[in-house]
Amino acid sequence: MVLEQYGWDARWAERFASEGPTGTVPGRIAADRGVRYDVVVAEGEVEATAAPPLVRAGRRDPLARPTTGDFVALDPSTRPWTVRAMLPRRTVLVRRAAGSMARPQLCGVNVDDVLIALGPGRDVHPPRLERWLTLVRDGGCRPLVVLTKADLLDEHGREERRRRVREVDPDVEALDVSAESGEGLETLRARVTGRTVALLGASGAGKSSLVNALVGAPVAEVGAMRREGDKGRHTTTRRELFALPTGGVLMDTPGLRELGLLEAEEGLEDTFDDIVELAAFCRFGDCGHGSEPGCAIRVAMVEGRLDAARFARWKALREESAGRRPVAHVRHRSPRSGRRRPSPR
Repeated sequence: MVLEQYGWDARWAERFASEGPTGTVPGRIAADRGVRYDVVVAEGEVEATAAPPLVRAGRRDPLARPTTGDFVALDPSTRPWTVRAMLPRRTVLVRRAAGSMARPQLCGVNVDDVLIALGPGRDVHPPRLERWLTLVRDGGCRPLVVLTKADLLDEHGREERRRRVREVDPDVEALDVSAESGEGLETLRARVTGRTVALLGASGAGKSSLVNALVGAPVAEVGAMRREGDKGRHTTTRRELFALPTGGVLMDTPGLRELGLLEAEEGLEDTFDDIVELAAFCRFGDCGHGSEPGCAIRVAMVEGRLDAARFARWKALREESAGRRPVAHVRHRSPRSGRRRPSPR
């Protein structure tokens, strides 16, 4: 059954049996092409469009629109097939849409783990990594940092990169991987087997090479690197699902010009748990961590137990998440197309 290669399991089957409209069959959206979708069903892949009620709902609320990763109920009697309903999502990755203070934009749905690709050079940047971790955890997913292009670094460079990740979050798992030499790929494959994983990262982080290595086919066009060695053009233009030959599903995503947070309180608490724990000892429950007496956070900064820059980033992200602060930008070059999805093995 092809659909099982794309994450269909007994829990989804039970949900479809109770909520799928009469006369429909289950499927999973493998690619969202705007007006039409590529949807994987039991027999293979079909083209589909959304039913008018879903189109109208998506115009009112972007989160209500079917997208890549959704399990859906399809009417096979129409040409193209019609998406009649979406099954409730297990996890949802949401960011603030580019240029918006309040409009949400989906980054991925029904994802178990998120691979955060970080290349050499400036990619391991604390504010950027804190954003990634907050987004992932707020969506109910588990993060795994993939330190790409390990073949370009000596042992000192690798350890320095790992150290910078530990400084942001000592508990997050980080793997050195090289799509060029194959280093770390078997360990990574073992981690993603049987799961739906999304791949996020900035432009030039080596995402396309990693996709090709994991899928075992040239499905993603690899952008040329600049001479600095830490930047490149981004080649992924849309979210797509790929069945992995070892089992599991990979969702590739475009690089992001900006990663704005939107109502990500739970993710912030998980990523900045040290600050949350300190705040619990403030004298006042509504402490603003400024001039109030008995502020445990201010005392920790004075005593050197809390980095003032980390506190400032936490405060800024909280304001941004609540819509009181503009989104920080992560710039990259214009995206280019050029990809194909192989037939499931």
